[in-house]
Amino acid sequence: MNETHDRKARPSTQDGEPQRTFSSFFAKSTLSQRYTNDMNKNPNRKRTPDEDDDKIFKKQRTGLLSLEERDSRDDTTKDFTNDHITKTIKLENKHNTKNDSCMLNDNANRETSSSPKNILCFKNSPLKQSPPRGITSKSLTPKRSAMKNLSEKENIEASTSVNYSSTKHITCPLKEKIKEENDQHDDFDDFFDNEWSDTDLELATEADLSSLRRYTIIDAKLDNKSTIVTVQDEETKVVSNVYCSGYWRDIKYETGEIITIQAIKESNKWIVDNNNGFIITEPDKLVSGTSVVGALFCTRRGVLNERFRGIDCLPFCEPDVSLMTVGILVHEILQKVLTDKIYDLPEISQLANATLRSWQVVNMLYSSGMSTNECKKRIAEYITRIDEFIQRYIKEKKPKNPDNNFDGKIEKVHEIEENIWLPKLGIKGKVDATVEVRINDRRRIVPLELKTGRASFSAEHKGQIILYTMLMRYTGRDVDSGLLLYLKENTMREMKSGHHEKRDLILLRNSLAHYLTKEPDVVLPEPINHHSACSTCPYNAICSAYLTKEKNYKLSDNHPLNSVSARVLKNVTEKHIDYVLEWIKFLEIEEDAQTEGISLRDIWTKTPQEREKNSKCLGNLSVVNKVTEECGKYEHKFSRATKTNKNSIDDFRRTNFTESEYVIISTNTRINISSGFITDIQEDFIAVLLDRNITSQNHNSTYHIDKYISSNLLSCSLVNLGGLLSNHDTCDKLRKIIIDKTPATFKAKLPAAVAMNSADILYRLNKLQKRAIIKTIAANEYILIKGMPGTGKTQTLVALIELLAKTGKSVLVTAHTNSAVDNILLKLLEKDIDFLRLGSSAKIHPALRNNSEASFATYCTTAEALEAAYKKKNVVGVTCFGANHPLLRRRKFDVCTVDESTQVLQPTLLRPLYAANKFVLLGDPEQLPPIVKSEVARKCGMGESLFVRLDNENNTIELVLQYRMNTTIMNLANSLTYKGKLKAGNDAVADATLKVKDESILESRSRWIAKILSTKLNDSVVIVNTDKTYDLHSKTKLESDNYGEERGSVNVGEAAIVVKLIHTLLKAGVNPDDIGVIAPYRAQVSLLKKQVHPHDIEVNTVDQYQGRDKSVILYSCTKSLPQEKWEKKYEFQILDDHQRLTVAITRSKHKLIIVCDKPTMENFLPFKKLFAHCREEDFVNLRDNHNDFSWKELLEL
Repeated sequence: MNETHDRKARPSTQDGEPQRTFSSFFAKSTLSQRYTNDMNKNPNRKRTPDEDDDKIFKKQRTGLLSLEERDSRDDTTKDFTNDHITKTIKLENKHNTKNDSCMLNDNANRETSSSPKNILCFKNSPLKQSPPRGITSKSLTPKRSAMKNLSEKENIEASTSVNYSSTKHITCPLKEKIKEENDQHDDFDDFFDNEWSDTDLELATEADLSSLRRYTIIDAKLDNKSTIVTVQDEETKVVSNVYCSGYWRDIKYETGEIITIQAIKESNKWIVDNNNGFIITEPDKLVSGTSVVGALFCTRRGVLNERFRGIDCLPFCEPDVSLMTVGILVHEILQKVLTDKIYDLPEISQLANATLRSWQVVNMLYSSGMSTNECKKRIAEYITRIDEFIQRYIKEKKPKNPDNNFDGKIEKVHEIEENIWLPKLGIKGKVDATVEVRINDRRRIVPLELKTGRASFSAEHKGQIILYTMLMRYTGRDVDSGLLLYLKENTMREMKSGHHEKRDLILLRNSLAHYLTKEPDVVLPEPINHHSACSTCPYNAICSAYLTKEKNYKLSDNHPLNSVSARVLKNVTEKHIDYVLEWIKFLEIEEDAQTEGISLRDIWTKTPQEREKNSKCLGNLSVVNKVTEECGKYEHKFSRATKTNKNSIDDFRRTNFTESEYVIISTNTRINISSGFITDIQEDFIAVLLDRNITSQNHNSTYHIDKYISSNLLSCSLVNLGGLLSNHDTCDKLRKIIIDKTPATFKAKLPAAVAMNSADILYRLNKLQKRAIIKTIAANEYILIKGMPGTGKTQTLVALIELLAKTGKSVLVTAHTNSAVDNILLKLLEKDIDFLRLGSSAKIHPALRNNSEASFATYCTTAEALEAAYKKKNVVGVTCFGANHPLLRRRKFDVCTVDESTQVLQPTLLRPLYAANKFVLLGDPEQLPPIVKSEVARKCGMGESLFVRLDNENNTIELVLQYRMNTTIMNLANSLTYKGKLKAGNDAVADATLKVKDESILESRSRWIAKILSTKLNDSVVIVNTDKTYDLHSKTKLESDNYGEERGSVNVGEAAIVVKLIHTLLKAGVNPDDIGVIAPYRAQVSLLKKQVHPHDIEVNTVDQYQGRDKSVILYSCTKSLPQEKWEKKYEFQILDDHQRLTVAITRSKHKLIIVCDKPTMENFLPFKKLFAHCREEDFVNLRDNHNDFSWKELLEL
């Protein structure tokens, strides 16, 4: 289910150019101006017949074809107009005219062996060069182009297939012969350099390229008729030559690039031409089928849609989505009818009514702005049509009068919303229904695609069903056609296609994949020349912004996009455009860094066992217990299906998977049958919340769970950025604040309501907190509150929200994490402040579930009731990522508060700011910044939060009176980071020390333990120097295999010390809730969690401790290196992050214990500074036989 209606932006032919069809897209493509035109390079070369055909075709399109040229055409043509589409097609397959099925005809010339004039040939291709398996990087000689010497006419034996593991050797004379035939100096030299012996190349059985397979490009040479591409099979290592002609000829084939090929063998040569075979470039880039067919009219829009999908759903946009909403509902009803076999009209009506009352649909109607009553009226006409569909195609009641509709019967529904990822084609899609049909006593499987608009049989709709047919066929099913149903008119036709239609769709998919590779040099396709389409396009602002920086396209003075750009960018400056485009680059670079090591292609190129060995997969699973449903989501519990392999970890808690992590589910035969978030991890099972019950169609399947970096977060940030350029008052204001850094302004007087309601609230606060609240109320646009550790930032925020609520203001409460949002709302709950918590129930605190949107599900059965319930809530809480909720699109808040704002990327923060008139940022720039994995992006400024960007004396108010740390710990924080600004709130805080119930326990222990756990104020900070512990791993049996590549981030010596100290503290009467353990690496956290189990001690990373505090904090630094490795520079390690160290030391109230290999840690500047601020008495050096310490005794525990 992708497109349920005709696109609104599909103009008629009178508005401009006729819509492109598949082949005409390539015959006269706007993209072709970016591609190499071999004819221009050699104007004296004689045109091939195909190029003459192409020239004539262009004259046909422009009306310049003379009568003589028309008469000279060998092929009969006719004009076929369908709505606004004008197609010129050849009646080549005359035998198909009697077929009742609709065929997508090809208007391209049927080429022989050469290519037409305008050819897809990528210039400056971003395809990454990496040496194929079995070939060294040196042997590829990357400085030499794989496409050089284009004028040479080399003869290479296509039948020569090479295998590097065969037994029959190629001799040296053969090498010399090949070199001589290739002019003694071409790219084959790269494969026979001095590193290769004569025995490196060996003969093998001939390769079979007749079916789609993955290959690595080794070489490519262009002659006058074809490009000869030398490829190596990824699995068998067999090397073959493929002759690529026609549209495939001038693609720029890059050495080391992965492609998939299907070829035909003629004259002992493997050939891909316009009539045979396919080549899929960048097959690991899965492009949605909807995006492919959506690019038929405007490829530029197709690319922007893939990257900025949803930009028209931002709060200030008002798209009419009622047609789409009705279409989605009709889809859902028909699918339910088919799966549940509801074939009577009264039952179908009951189903429709029940569907309209469901929580998901009520939410969708609210989002679209439709009332339930209005929707019910619009659905009514489709209920009758569904019944008619059932009568004809299920009950087989034939119409009295023959028609052109599908003349078969649906026997069985195999699957609904079948999700297919097919790397062979580089395409993904979701099929509305997979059905088994019978026609003339023959049964077969076909995809059924439903449309709820008029029966246009547009190129997009036909293309979509063709792609789904290909997807199903290449997954091993005997599928050669599909059904296209227009339910509104109950018109259903069988769609068949020839090779040329499939070819053109693959070519279009390849061009989209090219533009969607996030390389800096890739520009967008050329804009179309169509005023009405561009003026209503939701991407016209970001499209115009890109155009200002593109040097490839020079628009004519009368180009319609000029006037559109002038209108949409009316208040946008070059500085604004630079900001947006720079952040888009940052996000794309960061996405590459985040997906490094979690390559999506691993799912289809590696076995589950291989992926699990790399800690990226949990394989060999089965679903246990009953699948439970909550608000349209299905919780599945997975356990090991059979005995695990040696690389498996039996205890799921010790894996690298975490709660709330996004994962995809696959089977042994299907990739990504569903995806969702992990909700629970226990020793023997892992629970995942999915959008469908996967057991209904996958009985007794073996499942695999893979980590997946979803592109949704990137898409959300890109949409937020693109929206910032919109011509709207909200965007104008935010551009001035965020990009131009306009200073905050304040009212001279406060409203009387503030004075009346503030007394009871403000008396609980100190003078700085009061001042922060008063100034926030007075702010007109925004304000920043800098809350240093322990200064009561959360208390101040809660008081602010309480005051705003009492004065009738609406407040949007946001933060970077669910826990931070919940922390604020829990305190509001204590003060009896009414609020609504948005988000999944599985991700919010249990105490807040009665205040969650899920609580509305029981009594809000109409969109009207839900809207009324939402309006009653003046305080709404949601994370920054969750701010794309429909409520925030339908409502504008008076104030938006953002806690932990220094941890949020600027584009992520935009979404909640769009939904408010004023915003308040709270945070501490000296603590954790936004997480940026890419060092390149970080150095360029991606780690700068909006708080840091706007922080100055005018805009910011500081909180410096802290109520957490005693004097000793506070002084260390002041010396290391805060430059003496922190002050103790009172003497009781300043003098507080570690409290234990039984001091004698500490005194009776070994002297090293007693010294570390001293309760004296001056001993509140202790550095435990373990010295070198890197060699202790070999002396312990610690299941080292379970830590895989993270073995270097585990320190068993430090873990043993921490566990020993915790046991002593517990015996001395310290409450487990008062003890916290921090480690910089997940692997060390995992080890420590296992060691302190079953004691209820919180062990976490620094990031997860932000905003928390404990009486005692034990920090295991983990890293221990031999001296010879000290000089090695490690780019941006966690231990080099000053802000993370600040967070770690300021979590403790009364006792801070840092366990480390001091000589190693001194190589990290933050720790070197920390040690310099400590007294000599603060260090406890552990050595065997000193102060009763013994490594042997400790590690034997």
